[in-house]
Order: sequence, then structure tokens, then C-alpha cells
Amino acid sequence: MADEGDFITLLVASERVGAWCDVLRMHLAQGGSLPRVKQAVRDLKAALDSEAYAEEARREGAVPLLTSLLKRTDDEELLDDISDALAACSGLLASSGKTRTFSYGGTPVVLKEGALGDGVGAKVWTVAHTFCREMASHPEIVRGCSVLEIGAGCGACGILAAKLGAQRVVLGDYVGAVLQNLRDCVHLNAAGSGGESAAAGAAGQAQQGQEAEAADEAGWDPEDASECGSDDFDALLAEASGRGGGGGGEERQRQQQQGEAAWDAGALHVRFHDWAHDVDCLSDSEREALSSTPGVPASTEAPPGASIDTASNECGAPSIDGEERFDVVIGTDILYEWPMVQMVPAVLKRRLRPGGRALLCCAVREQAMFDGFAAACRSALGLRVGITPVQPRADDAGLLDIRQDYEGGYVLIAVEHADAPADDWHRDLFAGST
Repeated sequence: MADEGDFITLLVASERVGAWCDVLRMHLAQGGSLPRVKQAVRDLKAALDSEAYAEEARREGAVPLLTSLLKRTDDEELLDDISDALAACSGLLASSGKTRTFSYGGTPVVLKEGALGDGVGAKVWTVAHTFCREMASHPEIVRGCSVLEIGAGCGACGILAAKLGAQRVVLGDYVGAVLQNLRDCVHLNAAGSGGESAAAGAAGQAQQGQEAEAADEAGWDPEDASECGSDDFDALLAEASGRGGGGGGEERQRQQQQGEAAWDAGALHVRFHDWAHDVDCLSDSEREALSSTPGVPASTEAPPGASIDTASNECGAPSIDGEERFDVVIGTDILYEWPMVQMVPAVLKRRLRPGGRALLCCAVREQAMFDGFAAACRSALGLRVGITPVQPRADDAGLLDIRQDYEGGYVLIAVEHADAPADDWHRDLFAGST
């Protein structure tokens, strides 16, 4: 009978997927046999053609397990199998994809996702959409401000901030492949990213959509942009959309070839930003207080097997100005390993100007980690912290299914200097906080 057969299939799928996920959990927690892990991933990947197995994989938390494993292995065969399994779980392509246009409150943002193997920042995650919707509903968060997006990834939030009227936006990351992809995303959105009239901005947004369509029609993949560089990428877009040629184009190309120009577009500026440097720049007393905060690791080095991407700048992105401070600091999903609990407060302390505002949107995978972050901010560095629950929209689910039962759900974190607080928060985010 069909119903009985479906029920039995679900029971078998639940048992098998649970066993495969247990292998992954044990390996992530304790290490162990890599061949056994590889076999479990292969079996899971092969089974995900079945809707029942795909559903059980999501319920069992296979996606975050696979994502964590992806960040901890350099075995090429295993990386390929994990990427395929993630694609099957999520319904999204886990390797490099075409450009996609997202709309937040009527403002379009064009993004190009990289390969998962390039780092977690190569993908647009659920909380990025959630925070973009918060900004689109309250553009006063960034309008007229200098903004730093930390751990920018594809740059969705920083790019939107520029389109909402931010005066200057620095998008920081520290993984070479992610920085290259971020540079491409910035050039895709150069029109309408600040420094122009409302009419010109609207025209620019229409133009960028035409460019993305022209790129697809031209028959080349945006992944090619990472190979040829953003200056060539921008020129290809112009040619595909009928804007290339002429002396003006030659002059623009000459200017773009002058070093840092390829990393800047309008109000948007891509920069290499290693958070460990901000920790090093704290005073001796601040570093001592930070390292002695209960629940916060003393070292900024990632422990063996941790899922923090390795800092690299082989692409030659300009480094962030060592002393630059900002009106607003934003970030999404930047607290998922313990060393970040120490590094992120240091970044906020150094990069947020007196009277400035920091807003972070994160999934709370481990409540103790967020408690440690708040303690580090408050007791060690004199920062005031407010934490407000938020709920992502169902249609914003990405590779991490929002039905995943995170320990603390999803939160919006507000941070300011306790001795120089902001006076222009868009809503009360400090209720009951200190």
C-alpha cells in the first residue's frame, strides 16, 4: 500500500540519515577515521535523490554538519562530495552560480556567489537577507553615514547600505577568493551605489539589471570574472550591454588599471581586513581584560580543526586603513567559532567611532558563545550590548534551512560605546540590557 510504503521509506531514511550524521558529528567533535566520514558523505549524497532522504537530512541537521565539515577539510574528493550533498539538500547550486538579483524594499542588489570551497563568505546566507530587510525598512540606519561591513562575504548588506544612501562603505573580508568575488559584486552594483542624484540612482539600478541580463545572454559565466579581474569584468559587462567603446572607455580602463581602482566603485570600497590585527592594536590592559573574560578563549588563533577560514590576500586587495573608524559597523553570521568571541568585540571597540552604532545579525548556534561575546564587550572593552530576537522570512532560507532548531534562534545585536552612546538608534534594541 502506498501510504504504508511511504511510512516505511521515511522510517528507513530517518535511521540511515541519522547514522550518517552521527558519523559526521563524531568526526567534528573528536576526529577519527577519514575513510568512514568519506563513505558516510558519499552514501548521503547518493541517497538525496529521494525526497524522503532529503527531508530527513534537513531535519537531522545535515546541512550545518556538512558546512562545518567543508570548512575543516582539505581533501579534494571529500570537498566535492560535500558540495554535491549540500546542493541536493538545499536545492541551490553549491558551486559557482549565475548572478542573482535580490530586492529589499524595492531596492535591487545584484550578487554573484562563489564556490563553497572558497570559504563560507562565498555564499549569501539567511541572516544576510534578514538584516537587509531591516535596513530597507529603516534606511536611516545608514543614510549619510560611513559604514564598515565586517566579514562581508558577497557584500549584500554593505552594497544595500550604499544604495540606501550611505556616504562611504568599506566591505572587509580576509579570504582571497572571497575578496575577488566581493570585488565582482561591487562592480555589478556600481551604478546607484552612492554619490549621485535619485534620478541617476534609479537609472543606474535599471542599468545594472540590463548588464546582468546581457552577461547571461553573452554566454559567459560570472566565474570568469575571478580569472580575468574586476577591471576586465566591468569592461565585459559594458561591452555586453552596449556601453563599451570610445575614448571615454579607454580612459576608464586606464584609470581602473591603476592599482586600487579595481577595488573601489562609487561609495563602495573592498578591503582586506584581518580581525586579529584589531586585537593586536588594543592596549595591553584591554587585551588582558579580554583574555581573562570568563568563557572567552585567551587565544585568537583558531584551534585545531576549527572552521575559521585561513587569512589570505593573494589577490592583492588593499588593506583597511589601520586607524579608520566608522559611524556604523554591520555584520551577519560572524559568531560561529570561539576565537571570534574575542576578535569581534576588539573590531567593534577599534572601528566604531564614539557615538557610533554597530548592528550584527546572527544565528545563535551555541548560546554560551553569545553570552561570552556579550561579557567580553561589556566587562572587558566598555561596550553596551542589546540583543533582540528576529525571525527570518521562510523564503529567505538558503543553504541553512531556517527550520533548523538553533539553540538561541536568530538575533539582532546592537552595540555602542558605553561612555559615548549613540543618540539615533532606529528603534529600541537595548530593552533590559546593560
